[in-house]
Amino acid sequence: KDVEFEEMFKDFLEVDQKAQHLARSVDKFIAAQKAFAQASADLADDILDMYNNSASTEIKNLVVMLNHVSHNLSDQIRPPLDDTWSIHVQAPVHKMMERFKSIKEDEERRKRYLDDYDHYRHKKKTLEDDPKQDKVAAKLRETEGKLQEAGNKYFTMNERLSARLRIANERKGQMLNEPLLSIVEVQHTFFNEGWKEINKINTASRDDKIQKKVVEEARDL
Repeated sequence: KDVEFEEMFKDFLEVDQKAQHLARSVDKFIAAQKAFAQASADLADDILDMYNNSASTEIKNLVVMLNHVSHNLSDQIRPPLDDTWSIHVQAPVHKMMERFKSIKEDEERRKRYLDDYDHYRHKKKTLEDDPKQDKVAAKLRETEGKLQEAGNKYFTMNERLSARLRIANERKGQMLNEPLLSIVEVQHTFFNEGWKEINKINTASRDDKIQKKVVEEARDL
């Protein structure tokens, strides 16, 4: 029983679960960002529809401005971010998931190689204990050859897989370095450009003419 390997693989399975959760979050984020931008545009459309033919010029201009800014965010600013997210965030994360999947597949192969190795070790021991050595000598040599082959396959796989597990367990964060930078870039672009757009409306809404018109029209309700 290889206790060290079993502990490493147990730790890896926890890393794999975290990676699966991360992959789902990565996919959900860009979908949520798209839904938010689209909801903003839809809201602006509905507001404009309510103001049609029933608003003063000052207020109507603000509503039209809100509609333009919302659609600019949804239709112009946000869509190019999809490619950045897909290429530089989703693809590396999904590649990491494929890497982890191959580790789990190798672990299954390792089990089979270990079973074969144990089988031939047991068979060799049985043949060695056989009192009729002259009759089992050929079978013993054949078994020794198969044992050596099975051992080479098992120990080679065990060494390679152990190295892969150490990297996955100890450097899991480093695998996300480049996607991390793109995550920051996409969020900065969306929020920074979005802020510039919405700030135009905020500034316009604080204009004295707008404020005065809102107060005047409230008296007529």
